[in-house]
Amino acid sequence: MGGSLSEPLIAEQTAIARNGSWSILLYVLLWAGPYIYVDINMPESNGAYFLLSFVGIGLNFFLLSSLTQSSDASGEKTHTGIIAYFGLSILHSVAISIGLILLILPGLYLALRWLPAFARLLKSDEGVVEALGWSWDRTKGHELALGLPFLGMTSIYLLGVGPIVGWEYLYNLTDYLSYETIESLYVPSVVLTNIALALGLAWYTILGVACYSCLRDDVWGETAAFE
Repeated sequence: MGGSLSEPLIAEQTAIARNGSWSILLYVLLWAGPYIYVDINMPESNGAYFLLSFVGIGLNFFLLSSLTQSSDASGEKTHTGIIAYFGLSILHSVAISIGLILLILPGLYLALRWLPAFARLLKSDEGVVEALGWSWDRTKGHELALGLPFLGMTSIYLLGVGPIVGWEYLYNLTDYLSYETIESLYVPSVVLTNIALALGLAWYTILGVACYSCLRDDVWGETAAFE
């Protein structure tokens, strides 16, 4: 059943990315730019990072709203505002973070199964828990079709996380690299990290909206019942 969803899912992602290209570009610039500035000029400012986390939620809501208008679900009325979106973001992030801390794979699996939850919340009168439940139900059996693009998205996101995790280890290479060389890599790594993180988050939103567009009418579940 998962394989039957692959082609329409790819087509819908492509259409969303093409039609929403300016929104995606604006999101990446507005998300990555402030983080790059703070990482370079204010790396010890916890307050700045705390503020940016809320700015990021607002930008994610903007991107989701914009991309749903670039999808097959564009004709559906928007029911949910940023307050409910904020609640879902917190619950979604906490649950996935716990899963990642425990064994990594549970967190990734939750992120996969909850892909369309944000779009569902935006386009229905359901609450946060109901949107998560709807997402879990509709993605059942489609893990393979969703997993392939999800793996690509995760790879880009990890490209951004890598320099964050590995930066301190560079100082263990001073037998091979000078401090000046290591320091000269800081700004390029900050730029790469934040752009990769922004692209990974944007792709997660694109994939989530595409997943919602393909699964909202439960056509695939009905098809599977006859197979």
